[in-house]
Amino acid sequence: VTAEVVDYEDFTGRAVGTRMIDIRARVTGYLDKINFKELEGRDVEKGAALFEIDPRPYQAEVTRAQANLNQALAHQRRVELDYQRIAKLVESNTVSREAFDLAAGDRAEGLAAIEIAKSTLASAKLNLSFTKVMAPVSGRVSRTMVDAGNVVKADDTILTNIVAIDPIYVYFDIDERTLLRLRRYTEEGR
Repeated sequence: VTAEVVDYEDFTGRAVGTRMIDIRARVTGYLDKINFKELEGRDVEKGAALFEIDPRPYQAEVTRAQANLNQALAHQRRVELDYQRIAKLVESNTVSREAFDLAAGDRAEGLAAIEIAKSTLASAKLNLSFTKVMAPVSGRVSRTMVDAGNVVKADDTILTNIVAIDPIYVYFDIDERTLLRLRRYTEEGR
C-alpha cells in the first residue's frame, strides 16, 4: 500500500502568562473584605476591587490633615492682615523695621505651613485610596493568600497574584535529534 503519511510529533508543554503580578497591600491594616472569593481561578478586569483594608484609621488621618489645613489657612489670614497693617505703618515710620521684618517672616512661615498641610492632606487621601486594593491588569486571579481579619503589612504582604492570559507563552522540551530533523523539514518546506 502506498499512501501519504503526515509526520508529526507530540510534545508536553506548559503555558505561562506573559505577565504575573503579585498583588500586595500598599497600606498596613486589618483586611476587612475579600471581594473576589467566588472568582478565585477566574478572570478579573483591570480596576476591579479585590480587597478592602479597614479604612477608618486612614479616614481619620484625612480628617486630621484637613483640619490642619484649615488651621493653617486661618492662621495665614490673620498673619496676612497683620503684615498689611504693619507694611502701611512702616512707611510712615510709626512701626520699627524690626516689627515689619517679624511680620514678613510670620507671613512666609504661614504660607509654608499651608503648603505642608496641603501635601499632608494629599498623602493622607492617597493612603485612604490604597485601602481598596484594585486589579492593576486584566487576567486570571489566583487564590487568596490571606484571609479577612488578618493584619496586612504595606508593600510586604502578598494578597494574591494575577496572571495576564493574553498573550501567553508555551514552553516545551525537545531532544536535539528531533529539533534538527524538524529544522531540516522546515528548510525543505515540508
